Amino acid sequence: MILRVAPKPGRQFRSERQLMRNEYASVPYLAVIAPLMPRVIAGDWSHEVIGRDWMVRSLLDGVPPPEHLGGCPRTAWPTFFRQLGSITRSVHGVAGPYFGPVDGPGFATWSEAVIASLGEIAADLESVGLDAADVRKVAAVAAHERAVLDEVTEPRLLTGDLWTVHWASRLSELGLSGSIQTGSADGDDRQDGSC
Repeated sequence: MILRVAPKPGRQFRSERQLMRNEYASVPYLAVIAPLMPRVIAGDWSHEVIGRDWMVRSLLDGVPPPEHLGGCPRTAWPTFFRQLGSITRSVHGVAGPYFGPVDGPGFATWSEAVIASLGEIAADLESVGLDAADVRKVAAVAAHERAVLDEVTEPRLLTGDLWTVHWASRLSELGLSGSIQTGSADGDDRQDGSC
């Protein structure tokens, strides 16, 4: 099992506010890849136990690909990445009730969600003394070109966590089996393994 503990509310960036709650709220939407997901065993958002959000999840079988994929024959890599692409397509095929984070706030249009997100990221950068001018420029372009963004009219589940660090795989099965992905997890869900 893995105990995940969120940062204290005052230490969370605006763009990542209550991220663990959003992750938990997304579980029903991820039914299309449920066998690949760790099970949530317990969670608490009350802050009564430790003053933070926390969640206990199952541990996934396998190893993160960056730990062993480089040691596998290059001929095995396309199988891995085709599977990752197929899983991504399944997740992105899930429709939602509104644009924005699963746990809210929800927006009526894609442009509103994108512009709000970029504004939060810029504010986060500035809050730690970094220059946010480039992010603010992108937000201004998004606002100016909102009609292009709003060509997307149906909210779909998007994820930024489908990168190799967050996947567990039985890499010994690369090229030998049609099913090598054993789960989607954060980088802390690890077990040792080999190619």
